[in-house]
Amino acid sequence: ERRKAGCCLLVSLTISMLGIGYSWSAQFARGASLFENMGLSDSGVSLAFLAGPICGLIVQPIIGALSDQSSSRFGRRRPWIAGGLGLIVMSFLLIGNAYGLGTSFGDVHQNRRPRALIIAVSAFWVRILFSVLVNPYEEHVCT
Repeated sequence: ERRKAGCCLLVSLTISMLGIGYSWSAQFARGASLFENMGLSDSGVSLAFLAGPICGLIVQPIIGALSDQSSSRFGRRRPWIAGGLGLIVMSFLLIGNAYGLGTSFGDVHQNRRPRALIIAVSAFWVRILFSVLVNPYEEHVCT
């Protein structure tokens, strides 16, 4: 039985999507220059930004199907939401500290920072996989 979506549920979904959209905007506004400063070419930046379409095409339906079949004492969606939130926080911390981590792992040249770049692009892709969070949240609120 479907429950009727009240005003509080719709506001909750809208606010969460506003936060996700804001984080996307911040990441894309800063991401290209961050990657280029670490030595990634323009075509490499384009490849890094392919994460979004790939995620929407492949990962989101898989996570949706897995969350539909999951069962835990916390519910079907909440573990996926919590796991996605953890991944997002971890990836933001890695992206923000990529220069320092790269230096710690041996980057010495200012214009070319391969270790920092690997950390930042990997964290960027993990961040894009926020579908783990969004898809179950939409289902949790709307059903």
